[in-house]
Amino acid sequence: MRRRWLLGVVALALVGAPVVTRRVWPRDPGPVSQELTAREIRVAGHRLGGDLTIVHGGSRTQAHRLWARYHDQTGHEGVKPRLLGVSLVHWSAPTPTLEPTGNYWLVLSDRVWNANLSGLGGSPGSYGLEIILVPEGSSSTSGNIHLT
Repeated sequence: MRRRWLLGVVALALVGAPVVTRRVWPRDPGPVSQELTAREIRVAGHRLGGDLTIVHGGSRTQAHRLWARYHDQTGHEGVKPRLLGVSLVHWSAPTPTLEPTGNYWLVLSDRVWNANLSGLGGSPGSYGLEIILVPEGSSSTSGNIHLT
């Protein structure tokens, strides 16, 4: 009887320990992009207007989702966009009615094709920077896109 009881406890420990460990142990969400440099933050702030400052920390899970969405985009005529980085920033917007001041994930890519939809200038488009602001805590990977 004692032997069966001991075997039952050992079996329960072998089955239950991984389940408990999986729930308690923090999981690594996967790869994330490098943080943007101070120079890249200044360039993005200049192009957006307002004031951008880096906020350290943030959700690694959300950073991973943004990296997974933007690290390998399709290109235009053989030129693939290059993800420069993803950082959590505080943005003091110049016009709070359009986009509120707050914390955003800033996704910065270069070599992004920007089609000339206006038809002015005779150019079909050009390559440039893409600045994407995704609100912190958002479950989406898309946000306000600014092409420059």
